[in-house]
Amino acid sequence: MNKVIIISNASSTHTVRWVNAIALKKFDVYLITQHDVMKGVSKNVNVIKLPFSGFKGYFFNVFALRKIIGELKPDNIHVHFASGYGTLALNARIKYLLSVWGSDVFRFPQQNKLNKFLLERVLNNATQIFSTSFAMKDETLKYTSKDIQVIPFGVSPDLYSNPNYSERSGTVTFGLAKVLEARYGVDTLLQSFAKLKKETDIQLKLEIAGDGPERRNLEILSKKLNIESSVKFLGWIHNADLHKFYKNIDVMVVPSREESFGVVAVEAGAAHLPCIVTDVGGLPEVILHDKTGIVVPVDDVYLMSRAMHKLAKDKPLRIQLGQKAYNNVIVKYDWNKNVDEMCNWYERGK
Repeated sequence: MNKVIIISNASSTHTVRWVNAIALKKFDVYLITQHDVMKGVSKNVNVIKLPFSGFKGYFFNVFALRKIIGELKPDNIHVHFASGYGTLALNARIKYLLSVWGSDVFRFPQQNKLNKFLLERVLNNATQIFSTSFAMKDETLKYTSKDIQVIPFGVSPDLYSNPNYSERSGTVTFGLAKVLEARYGVDTLLQSFAKLKKETDIQLKLEIAGDGPERRNLEILSKKLNIESSVKFLGWIHNADLHKFYKNIDVMVVPSREESFGVVAVEAGAAHLPCIVTDVGGLPEVILHDKTGIVVPVDDVYLMSRAMHKLAKDKPLRIQLGQKAYNNVIVKYDWNKNVDEMCNWYERGK
């Protein structure tokens, strides 16, 4: 059996989805991490916790990692996140595949020259680099000339059901599922929603799934904007339950200021929902303007509000864009196909 070591953050739902899916493909999977292990990791995945955590772990865990690899003798070592676990792999002087995640290439090298130098070394020592979007690939190519394969972080379409619009009330519900951080532009969404509320008689709601450091500020903002009665902050929803959230939504809005890929927009498409997104990162790849949704400039309250109004008043258009979004997901972002593509790379390395 092909033995694969994945070195990644075990507190991330993205990591858990990858390791669980690969284990189902009859690989012998070992997840090595210095993070706490979140619930949901399959019993078919062997989890090994490194002794040191935090920043120092990317340096002090070198000998423990080399010992584990020497004992396991894996066919493949796949490192996720260049600036953290990539640093550990580089220090351990091991042969590795590398997946970039987003902030490790969009923000980390911008902070100082040392980070830029470190990222370049991590990238150039990888035997193969993977990105989930072409936008992130282009950003990564600023720091390396190595080949980068784009394998999206897709979804399982069968987990999402086509909303039954005939059972809906007259209210149009906008939705967002995101960590509540400043870089995701939720304040812009609230301002756009407030503007739309003032300009139309359509009954509107906004439901926000997620939690984070900006939640309190966003709740205060919704009160200042006089929209608190129409906005629900639902808190964190487990990934396995998100399909229930999407069933209550008519239009998804992703107002991000920074986005490496845009899995929320992919999930919306799988749920047959049109999506309004900003023109940053991988979002314009996922949402095709006026075909599967609407793309607006980042932080543009006026144009985001106009896009929301356009979809709020036109139910047939919402259904049409939602169906095309679903078709796009089936072709490009089917999770099983994405996992198979990654597994093909593991087979090459055996």
